[in-house]
Amino acid sequence: MVPSDRYEQVQKEAKKACNKAFAFHNEGKQRKLSM
Repeated sequence: MVPSDRYEQVQKEAKKACNKAFAFHNEGKQRKLSM
């Protein structure tokens, strides 16, 4: 079993990574539009 605080940490890291990927994806879209 994983302690709940460890689980929270993992969830936070996953969300951070997801947000970073999403921002990167949006940036790529903007770049395509401006070209």
